[in-house]
Amino acid sequence: MIDLIFGFFLEFILWIFVGAIFYRFFYFTGKVITRLVTFGKYYPSKLIKDKELRKAQRAKGNRFTYASSKKKYLTVEAVSLIGFIFWLIAILLCGLLIYLIYN
Repeated sequence: MIDLIFGFFLEFILWIFVGAIFYRFFYFTGKVITRLVTFGKYYPSKLIKDKELRKAQRAKGNRFTYASSKKKYLTVEAVSLIGFIFWLIAILLCGLLIYLIYN
């Protein structure tokens, strides 16, 4: 019984730790890509921990963008999604390249 509780606790701590690292890793990758691809048309928003403030910043019906002081911003979720898609495509292309080289 103690092993089960300890295992659950350890898995929970690892899940939080790994999730936080990957979330920030994807965010910072997406932040760089957003600035490069949009040429300053959209700005990545900052990591805001207060959920109520994040909800207030979003436009109605739009989950990924909001406007503030004549600038268009992408939300943290959108920037992280861009970073995740970038790394997913990079891994798939590397796998395809390795497959093509060795076959």
